Amino acid sequence: MNRKVVLMVWMLFIGTGAGLMAQPRVCRISGMLDGMDAGTLKLETIVFSNPVAFEATVQKGSFSFSINQPSPTAYNLRVADNPASTVTLFCGMEPLEIRGFASNLAGAKVTGSESHRQWSEYQNSVGTIDENLKKTATYFDELAQEGKLAEKEDSLRSHYALLSAEKESFIKTWVLQHPDSYVSAFIIALNYLNQPQAETLVPLYQPLASEVKNSYYGKVVGENVARVEGLMIGKVAPDFSQNDINGSTIALSSLRGKYVLIDFWASWCGPCRVENPNLVRTYDRFKDRLTILGVSLDQKKDPWLKAIQDDRLSWLQVSDLKGWGNVVALQYGVRSIPANFLLDPDGKIIAKGLRGEQLDARLSELIR
Repeated sequence: MNRKVVLMVWMLFIGTGAGLMAQPRVCRISGMLDGMDAGTLKLETIVFSNPVAFEATVQKGSFSFSINQPSPTAYNLRVADNPASTVTLFCGMEPLEIRGFASNLAGAKVTGSESHRQWSEYQNSVGTIDENLKKTATYFDELAQEGKLAEKEDSLRSHYALLSAEKESFIKTWVLQHPDSYVSAFIIALNYLNQPQAETLVPLYQPLASEVKNSYYGKVVGENVARVEGLMIGKVAPDFSQNDINGSTIALSSLRGKYVLIDFWASWCGPCRVENPNLVRTYDRFKDRLTILGVSLDQKKDPWLKAIQDDRLSWLQVSDLKGWGNVVALQYGVRSIPANFLLDPDGKIIAKGLRGEQLDARLSELIR
């Protein structure tokens, strides 16, 4: 009789602040792999903080995991000595059965779980789009390296944008068609937590079934929704305080009475430095009724101060010198720079991400 190693572990997903369901659910994964008489399989939770890993010994191709999970969860399963052989599983209430070759877990047949069936359905469709995106990006890079990009650059960028829009449309449609699926919350978390926009997140999150919202992935998304809702157009911008270049504390709320542009940047950010001359011209034109508050994602003070001087930035500048860990950047969900928020004299957000002529045009409408 084949000996199976069974792991019984209580998984604590900590660090995200997302609560757990009161009653754990057992995830059972077993199977038979050809070409692997003995060895080790590794199973790791796909979570957004503190992933948990498990191991199972394979004997004569047979293996088994049994894990208590707080709610249906996604896992990466791989062969320990062959990291290229991996597959993503979504384990719900039903046991998962895997049959295939140890050398190619991605091609294995996985049965028994409705959650995994839904995940596979989603992956198969979006995977085609992802493959086309990858091919387009690779072709773009090849042409650039060969010095032949110029004549095809516009068409390739346009094609890539169309594919990206197709992917986003598919994701939104799939999620809205599956409000009762735990996979939907996972898909939202995978695709939108790194680019959090309330206008995108809220319409996807609200229709989810209550049990999905109370799952691990649902609560991760829900916490993000609660934060980004406060950054929607028309909301009063969250207040904050940080020290300026002289160590004095500047509070956002102290700038009421003028239009305020919160500008997230850093001395090491090339696109930010390119945009700075535009901001200088804009500020010189509208400074009677406009204040700019620069929030730097620098980690060292000297480069920050040098960039301010070199780029002739005469407006207020603050930073906690924590880089991407800048408290204000985290509070405002900033994941890339340059980024900005335009506030009216009452502190309400009226625009985001305006640069160059767009910013000038909007301020011209507001300040006459």
